[in-house]
Amino acid sequence: MVKGYVDSAVFAIDSIDKIKHFGTLEVVKNGLLFKRELLPKFKLPENGKYYDYLALLTTTSGYKYQIVHHTRAKQYKIIFRGLWQHTKISDYLRADLLRFIELHGDKATLARIDIAFDQPNPHNIKAIAKNTKRRTYKYRATTYLKTLKEKKTNQYLDIKHYKKTPSIYRLEFVFKNERYLTIEKIRTQITKATAATLEVEPLLLHLISPSNAHKPHTANRPKQRGIFKTILFKMGELIRRTYQRLKSKRSTAPP
Repeated sequence: MVKGYVDSAVFAIDSIDKIKHFGTLEVVKNGLLFKRELLPKFKLPENGKYYDYLALLTTTSGYKYQIVHHTRAKQYKIIFRGLWQHTKISDYLRADLLRFIELHGDKATLARIDIAFDQPNPHNIKAIAKNTKRRTYKYRATTYLKTLKEKKTNQYLDIKHYKKTPSIYRLEFVFKNERYLTIEKIRTQITKATAATLEVEPLLLHLISPSNAHKPHTANRPKQRGIFKTILFKMGELIRRTYQRLKSKRSTAPP
């Protein structure tokens, strides 16, 4: 049995106006201004050049949360990081997250979850790589487990290992696709990697459970067919009905 903790959660929102009452908004970058001195807080590649909106949202607790918008994205994202730090700070951050879900969960969609497993000794990366059929790739102080096909990024699941503090090693699973943001998928992927059963913490259940206030993930909705598939489906239905009609006529025709 292994117990993981939610360390980060990202929500997608259609409009900033929908969450403006959650805290005080400080715009860092938009079409009119750019506060370059605050850019390092976001840790974005290439100095955030692919983002047309950046802001910091300060809650009543005094903590700041990032809001970003990629130039190719349809929605904004609000990011809750550091939810599992082994300090009192995590309690305040988690309280903010639960308050956000309570107030604005119906206007937001869960877009990403990072689940952390911490222990005093290094995790068995070789065994995890074998279990998941991934290869290890070290960049600076972090070891990434990559599939054979992926290059820099994985659109569904990242697995990484690093030293969180001088006495803590962290194994982190980053689920960032709607198909993977279900308890079943998370449990399956972690069990497959660690060969141990996942003990789910209450916060994870609160984030993902369909009974929550925020709207269900599109992964749980019926898939919409593309135009081409719809045309093929309707043609198939027409052919099937025509065949049944002709077959019926033959059976009732006089000898």
